[in-house]
Amino acid sequence: MGVLVLLWLLCGGIAAAIGKRKGEGIAGFFWGLLFGPFGIAIVLFSSGNKRPCPFCHERIFNQATVCPHCKKDTPAIPNSNKFTAGQIIVIIIIALIGSYFMVNYQKSLQEKTAIKASLPAPAKALK
Repeated sequence: MGVLVLLWLLCGGIAAAIGKRKGEGIAGFFWGLLFGPFGIAIVLFSSGNKRPCPFCHERIFNQATVCPHCKKDTPAIPNSNKFTAGQIIVIIIIALIGSYFMVNYQKSLQEKTAIKASLPAPAKALK
């Protein structure tokens, strides 16, 4: 169980690092923490809160009117990174399927441990 918690924390950290490059580090952390490896995929495929500057192609915030890199005026783009209802349903289904497999994996590990504990110790060979 402890390994699973560490794995989910690691997924949160990875998703936060990816989300930080897109301007959504905290949101990325929570996606990774809640959905594990699926959260990383969600953050990878999200558009984020940044876009490329049309002049120097550096990533800038959607609401920026002046590029901090090349100092040229850029049109602000409204924040349009909302998930649609279909995307949310797909995310929930993927999370439920992943949770189902994780729970069954934990049960199978517990069953294997119980079977090993119930087996008698092997007898030593006589010489």
